[in-house]
Order: sequence, then C-alpha cells, then structure tokens
Amino acid sequence: MNPHVEQLAIPYQRSMTFLSYIRGPLVNDWVKEQAQWLIGQVQGGVAHTEENLWATIETQFCQAYTDTVEKVKAQQNIRDLRMKGDDLDTFISQFQSIAKKAGYNLDEEATLDIFQRGLPYKLVSNCIKFNCYITVNVCLDLRPDC
Repeated sequence: MNPHVEQLAIPYQRSMTFLSYIRGPLVNDWVKEQAQWLIGQVQGGVAHTEENLWATIETQFCQAYTDTVEKVKAQQNIRDLRMKGDDLDTFISQFQSIAKKAGYNLDEEATLDIFQRGLPYKLVSNCIKFNCYITVNVCLDLRPDC
C-alpha cells in the first residue's frame, strides 16, 4: 500500500475505494450496505481518519466472503473418503480433519453414518455381528497399539 495516496492513506477513502472495486449482482446489496454504514459513521461525527472504519469494512468483507467453497468441498470430500487397506489411523485422522472443515459434529448420527460408509464392509459387518456401535472414538479406542 502506498501511504502517500489519499485514497489509501485515509481509512474512509480507502474503504470507499475498496468498495468501488466490488461489483456484480451478487454483491451489490452488500456493497451498498457497507457504503451506507461508512457514510452514516462520518455523518455521525466519526473522523475520516478513524482507522476503525477500514478495520470494520475489512472484517465485514472477510466474514461475508470467506471461502465458503472450502466447506462445500470438504462436505463432498468426506462423502468420498474411504479407508485404504488396513490403515485405520490415517482414515480416522483424515476423517476428523475433513469433518471439522465441513462443519460436522463427530457425535451426530449423520456424521457417524458417513464415517461408517468410509470403512470396509467387513469391518462394519463384524462390528454389527458383535453388537459394537461404530463411532470415531470407538475406532480410536479399539485400534491395536503399535
């Protein structure tokens, strides 16, 4: 950032300049709301040089447009995840990581169903035969110590 350019040096101007570059039917309402908020702040007595003006716009932008695609990708990846060979540790580790990105709770029934679908049929079948309820934590507890 060039601190000598007025549009970037003054937080109000920086914010309005930033908003002027964001265009499109999916974002126009958001941009308008932010611009109205900025104008309202200045009209209410907040100085153009108040750094909080830029900090608020930056935070609002990050909250509104954080990579929501990452969550959707994680939700798809967790459905496709399968245990490879007999490497239960890697499967559990990957599942926990992807579940977190997907926003899934490991104790919810739907998450447990996805978890079981990723396990080999024989493992799930034996657990059912021995009346063992499969959860991520049960698998962590039952795995052999190496």
